[in-house]
Amino acid sequence: MSRPHQLGFDLGQPEVSPASDWCQRWREGQSSWRHRSEGGFCQTDYEVAPLNDPTAKAYVERHHYTGTYVASRLRYGLWDRQGTLLGVAVLSMPVRRAVLEVAFPALEPYGESLELGRFVLADRVPANGESWFLAQVFRHAAREGLRGVVSCTPGMGIDLGVEVPCGGGSTEPLAKGKGVVVRRGLEEAGGKPASR
Repeated sequence: MSRPHQLGFDLGQPEVSPASDWCQRWREGQSSWRHRSEGGFCQTDYEVAPLNDPTAKAYVERHHYTGTYVASRLRYGLWDRQGTLLGVAVLSMPVRRAVLEVAFPALEPYGESLELGRFVLADRVPANGESWFLAQVFRHAAREGLRGVVSCTPGMGIDLGVEVPCGGGSTEPLAKGKGVVVRRGLEEAGGKPASR
């Protein structure tokens, strides 16, 4: 039986469900795809830690498909054990407070709630690495007082409201509207929020 392999052709910006068996990656503005069955991700080979703004900005501008940076508030990097930076997650302040207020009316925008403004992972990180990386980012951010993250997936019509675990459990939806995917707490999401 042959193993699925990374697609070698440009698919442009196809609409793929976050529940798909494929993981999208970006390098120098070009997309590639990894099949989840490749697996191989071993969390002991990686580390997540806060990252300074100039390093995060340089990495994002080089590798993210937009080539642009956002108004960052919290930044985290994914490193391998050799100290190579392999990914960046930026929790940012959206231009409009309403983006956060609609999803999290009980949380203070820009303080207790932010947007996942950029999420970039190198091709060489094995499939499923993005789920672990993002879960670690949310754990670090929760220690900084963050309780809610909104992620808008361009071109897919999907908004993801993720409530960072902070004790207690809300039964209220975090967001409403067309094409909205809602997760209440990382524990309920199995610690595996969708990648962006």
